[in-house]
Amino acid sequence: MIIFKNGCGECHHDDENEPLKNLKEGDEVQNCIECHQEPAYMRGKEARGLSKEEKLEYHANAIHYNCRGCHKLYNKKMNLRSKDKGAAPRRCKQCHPD
Repeated sequence: MIIFKNGCGECHHDDENEPLKNLKEGDEVQNCIECHQEPAYMRGKEARGLSKEEKLEYHANAIHYNCRGCHKLYNKKMNLRSKDKGAAPRRCKQCHPD
């Protein structure tokens, strides 16, 4: 697993969306799909009228909101492209190779 100056709890959170502060590599955690159970990405016309909470029921929406958005902001702040050395990864498998 690759960690970019953040602990695992920065991404893995509780049901109140609060970071799991004492989490360390190797600890048991739930997979995102266990809470964000709808296996789709809701956007555009499909998502119109859904609240943020309703959108976050969808696995891909939760990933994009929690993970990809943060990584994208980090890369922008550091003036890095996603392929540059030191850039935050844009694909799940870059941090979670299993």
